[in-house]
Amino acid sequence: MLTKFLITFALILPFVVSQGNTQALPSCEGVEDFTFIASQTDCAIYYECIDGIAYRLQCPRGNYFSTREQTCVPYSESDCPLLTPSPPPSIPTCDDVEDFWFIPSLDSCYLYYQCIDQIPYLLQCPRGLYFSFEQQNCVNPNDSDCPLIQTTPEPTTTMFPPPRPPRPTCDDVENFDMIPTPICNQYLMCIDGTDVLLQCPRGFYFSFANQNCGSYDETDCYLWADMHE
Repeated sequence: MLTKFLITFALILPFVVSQGNTQALPSCEGVEDFTFIASQTDCAIYYECIDGIAYRLQCPRGNYFSTREQTCVPYSESDCPLLTPSPPPSIPTCDDVEDFWFIPSLDSCYLYYQCIDQIPYLLQCPRGLYFSFEQQNCVNPNDSDCPLIQTTPEPTTTMFPPPRPPRPTCDDVENFDMIPTPICNQYLMCIDGTDVLLQCPRGFYFSFANQNCGSYDETDCYLWADMHE
């Protein structure tokens, strides 16, 4: 009797585990190959569908997946439904304000409102100018009486990131072999000549020699990077 129970349990267990994994992953059914789909539980997690299988990926810290853009984007650009929406702006009232007068925004120095029939209509200054209630116009930030600024704004300098190194290719790489990328915790799996970007768990790094993720001491990522500088 015990033997019969163990055999039955062994047959059922893989089915139960498979069912649990299926429920934990989004479905790639009807999704084109190499399309990214969002996680249902975490805005920083997303999946790439290949041959009906969902491969887990993760956005860089501070970024979130956007289904619309099919990439990781800043918080303000993400369309993830799990994110808490930004609070609506505070709108001033036009009580006791004469028609066609302008009043400042409560949230931004370059936004203001025009009061018509006690209804505020949102307007915006040209780029680089702030609204001045006293002058009833958009002016240089140094001449603005906006209460939201305390000091003269510093001129901004546009910083451009350094060019990214070229992405490795799967040319002449055997099927299902993995190759490193310039980012040590990411790697590429080659499937039919197409590279699939994968990521090691947090705290682990890819080793080309071992063909897996390991601790920092076990990785050869820096050796690969030195050879390709």
